[in-house]
Amino acid sequence: MFAGFRRCSYGRRRRVDLGMGFGNTINVIVFIFKCWFLVFIMMWVALDVAAAADRSVMMTCLKYLVPISCALLMGVSLWQLLLPSAVVEMLRYVIFAMCMAALVLFIYKLFTSPPPSRARGWRACGR
Repeated sequence: MFAGFRRCSYGRRRRVDLGMGFGNTINVIVFIFKCWFLVFIMMWVALDVAAAADRSVMMTCLKYLVPISCALLMGVSLWQLLLPSAVVEMLRYVIFAMCMAALVLFIYKLFTSPPPSRARGWRACGR
């Protein structure tokens, strides 16, 4: 990939934009992580629930997790198609600000809340 200046047919130099390729690479990595996480949740549920049969657990995963994933994919696609780019760009910053505010609130609560009381163990219960 050429990362410098390139001559156009009419002789002026223009800058090659690498941001789109980098952004697409990040999007692919995020998509792969989401798929991996979904499979991880399915396997966790299938292996953790020993009382249920394997078929019923997998049907539960297919009945709930896959339709939720398809609905989210369709929602994001419609979001990108129907909203104007200015609104999407503005909402990107609004959502980022809300996430940062939630992170600051979480850190504040983490350091200002009192420590939990120490449990005395299972032997102390009921005696």
